[in-house]
Amino acid sequence: MAEEGSDAGGSSDEEGEGEEDRHVERTRVINMLECCRQIDEFERLNRIDEGAYGVVYRARDKLSGDVLALKKVKMEKEREGFPLTSIREINVLLSFNHPNIVDVREVAVGKNLDQ
Repeated sequence: MAEEGSDAGGSSDEEGEGEEDRHVERTRVINMLECCRQIDEFERLNRIDEGAYGVVYRARDKLSGDVLALKKVKMEKEREGFPLTSIREINVLLSFNHPNIVDVREVAVGKNLDQ
C-alpha cells in the first residue's frame, strides 16, 4: 500500500507540474485582458510598416525605457467593437514561443480612434 501511495504521489507531482505550466499560460492571457495601459504611456519613435489590419510603430515604453513594436489596429470598418481579426492575431501570437516571432507583452488602449 505504501508503494502505491508513493507512485501515486509521484504521478500527481508530474501532473501538478503540467498543471502549473498550463496555469502560467492562462495567467499570461488573463493578465493581458485585465490590465490595459493607456497608449500615451508609450512614445512613438517611427513608423515601421502598414498592413491590411494595422500600422506598426517602433516605440519606447516610458516606464521601463524598453524599445518595442507597437501595433495600432485599424478600426475604421469596425462597427461592433474590437476587430475579430485582431483577437485572432493576439491569440496566435500568444500561442507561439519562437525567437523569430514577436512576443505579445500587453494590450494598450487609447481614448479615441486616433490614438
